[in-house]
Order: sequence, then structure tokens, then C-alpha cells
Amino acid sequence: MEPSTISYSTLSPAAVISRVLPEYGVAEVISCEFLHRGLNDTFRVQTTDGSYALRVYRAGWRSLSQIQNELDVLLHLDRKGVPVAKPVARQDGGLLSLVDQPEGGRYAVLFTYAEGEQSGEHTEAQARSFGAAAAELHAASDDFVSAHARFSLDLSHLIDEPLAIALPFLEHRPDDQSYLREFATRIRQKIEAVRTQLDYGFCHGDLHGVNAAFNAEKVIMFDFDCCGTGWRSYDIAVYRWSAEIRNKAQNWKTFLDAYQERRPLAQVDLSAVPLFVAARCIWILGLHTSNASFLGRSFMSDRYYWNFWLKLIRDWEANELKG
Repeated sequence: MEPSTISYSTLSPAAVISRVLPEYGVAEVISCEFLHRGLNDTFRVQTTDGSYALRVYRAGWRSLSQIQNELDVLLHLDRKGVPVAKPVARQDGGLLSLVDQPEGGRYAVLFTYAEGEQSGEHTEAQARSFGAAAAELHAASDDFVSAHARFSLDLSHLIDEPLAIALPFLEHRPDDQSYLREFATRIRQKIEAVRTQLDYGFCHGDLHGVNAAFNAEKVIMFDFDCCGTGWRSYDIAVYRWSAEIRNKAQNWKTFLDAYQERRPLAQVDLSAVPLFVAARCIWILGLHTSNASFLGRSFMSDRYYWNFWLKLIRDWEANELKG
């Protein structure tokens, strides 16, 4: 069989309405709009009884077991009273739909829509609310179990695999390539030295703050596509990483104070946060480069991409990882 000539296709809103939504017992559809193209596609569906978000997973991006694990944790958190965008059952009781596309079958899931303000540019009050919500998420997921396997946010996932993918993109910058390789080795060794002492459990995996809707005092979490079991220090480090990039570093203390009011962390977990910020930088380089054939390579220019990330990494090591 010849390989498909199509690597990625996009459902039209009309196709969502005619091919996917009839499988769900939702009310009359008022509108359907293509909301976001990321690692997956997201559509917003408005009906006479409310709004939904339909995610169409990219073909080959997540396995069936991995998606089922993600849905299991959302149902678990919902039962615990944690506000999340939860999956909506089909008329046959299932949670997953399979959509035939030119590049292959793509899984689709309908979620409740997270109503509220969605922005990573948090106010101090939002940073405080988000910190408390992150702590609640971790506390509620301490007893989470699933029969479906999913990847772990371990050192292979955060450092080894992303580094192996990213390094070839720096062959034209051998000094930077060597630096990144040596930097990753240093970070890995430091995490390895303390990893058995760190708080470990379910992690959202992408707590940068954009994957949350702020509705009055309630924070509704969504987009658990990067979730898995891992170190909680890494999970909260993603927020610090995001705050640094957005020049909102002052939000980190507010977030952390609110988190610890609900769920205190040991000193070893707090000390590991700067290491996991560094690991997040390596992970994001691997995420982008591993998806170059999907995202395109034009945004990964020397001037606007590699210079930015390598300067951020070098500055972080010089200022936050001394000793």
C-alpha cells in the first residue's frame, strides 16, 4: 500500500455538524466555529442549551489508551468536585468518536466548554486563584488510577527524547549544539540526584495558565493533552517558566503562596523547581522540532527562535542555577 499523500487535514465546521455531532445527544446546534489549531484541532459548538468544545486529535498524536487515560482523569476530577472541562457521552454511552480523514482515523471528544476569561496574562488575583486550583487538582488526583496506560513525565520524556530530536536542528551552530547537550546533562544529573525524594503523582503537564478559564472565583481547567504521572515540582515549574517568558515573574510568588496554603511542598520540591524550568525549556524545543513536519519550519529561524530560546536557557542557568 502506498503511503498517504496527506499528512494533515482539517474538518470543516459543516462536517463537524453533519458527521460528528449527531452521535451526541446535544440540543439544536446554533453555530460551530473552528477555534484553534494546535497539536490537535478544537471547535466551539454552541447549542440552544449551552456551549461545548470538540477536540479532534491529530492522527497518530495520541494512542487510544493514552486518550482514554486522559478522559479517566477528567471524570475522576469531576467526581471530586474539581472544575474541569469534562467529556460528554455519546448517545451510545461512549466518549470517543472515530472520524475517517485522508491521513487516517482521528479520534474526537466532545467536552463541556470552559466559560470565562482565558489568558496567560494573569492579574495578581488570577495568579492566586490559579495557584489554589493547581493545588486542588494535585490533591484530588492523589488517588487517581486508570486501567489505561499513558506516558510518564519522567526524565526520558522531559529531557532525553526531546534533546535527541532537537540537537540535529542545531548542526549549523555546533557551539550551541554542544552547549545544549552539556546543559541537558547537567540538569539531568541534578534532578536524578533528588528524584526519589520528590512528590510524585498525576500532573496536568501544561500549567502555564492559558489552559484555564476564570469565571468569578472559579477556575476551570482544560486541555489535559500533556498530562501524565510525574513530579509535582515540574507541574508547578511550568507556571514559573511561563511567567518568566511573559515578563510576569512577580506572579510566581503569588501562585506559589496560594498553592502552598492548600498543599504545602517540602523544601526539596521547591528547590527542584528551577531545575524543572530548565527541563521545560528542553521539552519545548523537542515538542516544536518533533512536530516540524506538521507545524512547518519557518518559525524556527535563528534570529527569532533559536536565539531567543538559547539566550533564555543561558540566562536561566547563570541567574537561577548557580552552584
